Amino acid sequence: MKTASVSALRARLSDYLKLTEPVLVTQQGRPKAVLWPVENEGDMERLLLANNAEFMKLLDEADRRISKTGGLSHDEFWAQVKQESETAPGPTGKRSKNRRRSS
Repeated sequence: MKTASVSALRARLSDYLKLTEPVLVTQQGRPKAVLWPVENEGDMERLLLANNAEFMKLLDEADRRISKTGGLSHDEFWAQVKQESETAPGPTGKRSKNRRRSS
């Protein structure tokens, strides 16, 4: 990983933006930030989610539930998705006429 001071980054930002590796930005010799190259929107989303404490907490909780219960099989998952989509209210908050009601 390359390292650049804030002043070097300011002076040569366009050069640093061309790099394909992260750059550690330092201020007064101390790490302050990381300039991370993004090749596509998917990379950006993954980077943001990986650094989101709430999202990581959700993943950890899901892993614990799966470890404890064994999770759902592929077929069970899609059957549940289908059932919920058939009974979910539409954008107006009302069930669509072509959706079945569950008892």
